Amino acid sequence: MRLCIERTGPFCYDCAEFPCDRLRHLDERYRTRYGMSEIENLEYIRDHRLEQFLEHERGRWVSDQGVLCVHDRRYYPPGHREAVRFITGERLPKPRDAFPMRTEFGWIEVGGRRYDHDIVIHTDGSVSRRRKKLSKGLKGAYGHTPLSEAELAFLRDERTDVVYVGTGQYGSLPLTPGAEEILSSRPSVVMPTAEILPLLEGEKRPHAAILHVTC
Repeated sequence: MRLCIERTGPFCYDCAEFPCDRLRHLDERYRTRYGMSEIENLEYIRDHRLEQFLEHERGRWVSDQGVLCVHDRRYYPPGHREAVRFITGERLPKPRDAFPMRTEFGWIEVGGRRYDHDIVIHTDGSVSRRRKKLSKGLKGAYGHTPLSEAELAFLRDERTDVVYVGTGQYGSLPLTPGAEEILSSRPSVVMPTAEILPLLEGEKRPHAAILHVTC
């Protein structure tokens, strides 16, 4: 876990608490979303060395089509920054304006990909669909499906320095008292989605974001 302040060595398995609760939560998310286990990967590295693990993973994810990204199931060509990071382990600097974030009513573009629904951006850079169903039962009380504390439960698995909430094109997304309490307990930015994107693009700190794309 890259941002863990408790880690005593280069890998989580060096810690006496391995696997800790935070890692178990992350592992559960990756098993559910991506069909892979962070804990099993770490155990493989511990037992077989990093070089053998990387060679094993290249056989799974690299083909003539390029490198398959586990987060978005897209193939990236060998020269793409995501492919270079996977093949060599080196992270190339991201051109700031290569894929500018954009939004209009009903859609948002992140990393060159357009989404026609609300999204969550995680600290690892992955993008998932906002789980609005968790708040759907409160629509009658607010006249609009609000952002509730149930939707913010994912933050316990993210080590963020700041949380962004884009409240839609007109800033109409309501927040429940429980959601406001969670956000008030940590550095948070809450504002209309179009106005929040420039801040997100310039953000250097570990962060997560929930972005509403309609009203």
